[in-house]
Amino acid sequence: MLSNLKSSLISLGALIFLIMGAGCQNWLKNQSCSISLWEILDYYNFKLPEQKRALELVLQNAGAIKSTETLNEIFPKRDNSSLLFKDILHFVSITQKHFTIRTGAQERWEIQPPQWTKENKKEILDALIKLDLTKEITPTLHHTDVICVLGSTLPSMNTRLSYMAKLFHAGILKAKHLVLLAGERKAKIGVDESQKQLLKIAKKHHIGKLHHLTETHLIQEAYQNSTVFNQLPMTVINTPARDLPRPTTETTVHELCQWLRMHPTMQKITFISSQPNVKYQEAIIKEVFKREKLQATIDVIGPSVDINKIEIQALVGALGSQIWAKTPDVIAKTKIKTRDEEVIKAFKELYLKQPLIYKNVEALFTPNM
Repeated sequence: MLSNLKSSLISLGALIFLIMGAGCQNWLKNQSCSISLWEILDYYNFKLPEQKRALELVLQNAGAIKSTETLNEIFPKRDNSSLLFKDILHFVSITQKHFTIRTGAQERWEIQPPQWTKENKKEILDALIKLDLTKEITPTLHHTDVICVLGSTLPSMNTRLSYMAKLFHAGILKAKHLVLLAGERKAKIGVDESQKQLLKIAKKHHIGKLHHLTETHLIQEAYQNSTVFNQLPMTVINTPARDLPRPTTETTVHELCQWLRMHPTMQKITFISSQPNVKYQEAIIKEVFKREKLQATIDVIGPSVDINKIEIQALVGALGSQIWAKTPDVIAKTKIKTRDEEVIKAFKELYLKQPLIYKNVEALFTPNM
């Protein structure tokens, strides 16, 4: 009898949970249920309660929220879509201010870590690990049409090609073609390599002056020294800087999209990045593909990062960039709306420097989009 009663209560609890869940899913479409940023964080891939608490802890340490405040206190449940949209804007704004602190044309390696990242280091690092910024992201596609290695600094490109080689030689990742995605970023002494090594690379590529050596030359050098050299048909995409200080992930993937239009059979694409930037670059790539109206199956993977060798600020910066890049997709999927012109203006301003993504953001506020 007791056993039957217990079973009935469990079934009733499960039914209530399902009904409530359906109601909140309905809210995302019809706004008939209260919901908070805490639930919206699921769409950022922070689905576990411990991940949400980890994010809260990083925000507290950064001074983005008070140490005595919680996310649920600052962002309470809303039964109004416009208020929830305002909460998301506030969330992205504070993470941009306190996590992604680059200004102008600053590179990641030019930033001086803020004082707060030097305090409570173990606590902050443990939280960032829970947010999946350090772990390996493995393939979901094992037979892909094209592998695209994303450009970066020379050490990172060596890491990415080594990771690809490990998967390729183990038969875990098979492909028909390899694309090296790079551009006109000028090589940086002490960041890419020593001056002596960069001069050696420049000479090998018949470049007379070091300031003419770019990321494109460096990725070719990394490829020639890798164990996947000549293992697949290979294409180099050299993205011009145009009116930017250097090519970005966004502009580089845009160039790839033009190449894909000329190769329509390339429908499955695996991008090789590296932690802590895998999820950030995945969000950017998907936004560019959406804007370019290209249908493809996309997998973005990368090796883990050594937590003993990376600055906490690099992890925090990647977290801020990931949240920023993912937000337009979160808004699109949840169908959260606002008619507040000031909120819309402030939201758009967060994306002004990324023209392709900005067009996606504008589309969120265009009728019938």
